[in-house]
Amino acid sequence: MKDLEVYIDDILLEVEYEFDEGEEGNYFNPPSSDSTDILKVTLANSKVDITDLLAEYVINKIEEKIYHYERLA
Repeated sequence: MKDLEVYIDDILLEVEYEFDEGEEGNYFNPPSSDSTDILKVTLANSKVDITDLLAEYVINKIEEKIYHYERLA
């Protein structure tokens, strides 16, 4: 489990997530894609889990930021 702070529309969110890198594959094994599991999202300095209240747009933005942090940083 990893933690990341992200800004979505000028709101600071704290995200707990798991990220598994995919594999390129080879002759015997097919390639697999990256996977991101968002475990918990809270407002900064809060303990209340708001993950189920977030719109799909916000979840997609969080996943994009996690991908950029994990793969491109």
